[in-house]
Amino acid sequence: RIDLMRGLAEGRIGWTDTVVAHFDRCLGCMGCMPACPSGVRYDVLIEETRASIETHHRRPFFDRLHRGLLFSVFPYPERLRAVSSLLRIYRASGVRRLVRASGILRLLPRRISQLESLAPPVSSEASSELPARVAASGARRARVGLVAGCVQRVFFPEVNAATLRVLAAEGCEVLIPAEQGCCGALSMHAGREHEGLDFARGLIASFAGESLDAILVNAAGCGSNLKDYGRLLAGDPLWADRAACFAAKVRDVSEFLSELPPVATRHPIPVTARAIRVAEARGYTTSSSRTAPTRSEPERLRTFWRPGRSCWHRRTPAACCRSRKCCGRGARCFPPRIRSRSSMPRSPGEAGRTSSPEEAPREGPDPPRRAGRLGSRGAAAGAGERRL
Repeated sequence: RIDLMRGLAEGRIGWTDTVVAHFDRCLGCMGCMPACPSGVRYDVLIEETRASIETHHRRPFFDRLHRGLLFSVFPYPERLRAVSSLLRIYRASGVRRLVRASGILRLLPRRISQLESLAPPVSSEASSELPARVAASGARRARVGLVAGCVQRVFFPEVNAATLRVLAAEGCEVLIPAEQGCCGALSMHAGREHEGLDFARGLIASFAGESLDAILVNAAGCGSNLKDYGRLLAGDPLWADRAACFAAKVRDVSEFLSELPPVATRHPIPVTARAIRVAEARGYTTSSSRTAPTRSEPERLRTFWRPGRSCWHRRTPAACCRSRKCCGRGARCFPPRIRSRSSMPRSPGEAGRTSSPEEAPREGPDPPRRAGRLGSRGAAAGAGERRL
């Protein structure tokens, strides 16, 4: 996709349906970023490219209709609540079971059947409003704001309710402005830049005038957009400073709680033996075989063993890739044809002594091997691997 972006910028290729399809199929998970040894800001690249698509490329009629319908509903909580009421009736009345049994979905456009299959269960709390303020339990230790989200507050209200309970138990006073709307993440990630920036300005204004220690978010997609407000609105002289100040206070709720010394009472949670094995493999310790695991050495794990962090930065690929605490994503930086067995330490202890760039595996293809050494069959296999 980056090669396509370069080709578009240099004018070597045009905005064809095929090129656009490659960018539309990107999930936007950004899992490639922490694994990239070069630190490429793919999030900015894909966001700007999608905005250019909406400017330079005219989508087919049904594509425009479908996208227009989605963006006229999802960023607006009140409209989502109306849709959720219809979904509740659709499920409870038995119409859903009848529709699926009849096979009528196979006759409808594929996008309609996909939306029907992806529709989440609707909670009875979907129509309830969040309180404007939640007091801290005991002495107040922090005063924070909560971004309630659009889809979050309608289809997953239990997440917001749990967030408020935990924050209150940890001594946080939480403010939830009733007039807050969409943060603009959905629009920005889909290339609707002007619409997303309008939503961003509205959200910043809804928190204006409040003295807050942090602005918390419990949805990852929203959080990545909120933390980027300073860059997104840097070209707007009226909102640049306000956006930068707002973004500086944004924290994911788990990020904020990990920095706040705990005061609430902890209770053991029964877990399975498999969950304990997985937890121990990820750097947790357990006090007994049937209690919830607690994280050991969280700071070290966050800075070194953080899932998704590239092993390249510490120049000790063997220590990372052979450890139970590594998620494996960093191995993308060290394909088998790039890593030389002779350069890989035999044990994690030896890996710790690999500290100089000369001792680290070099990026690039292995030197060609002689056919006499491998034999004709081995040489053919090596050539096939290089082609792949």
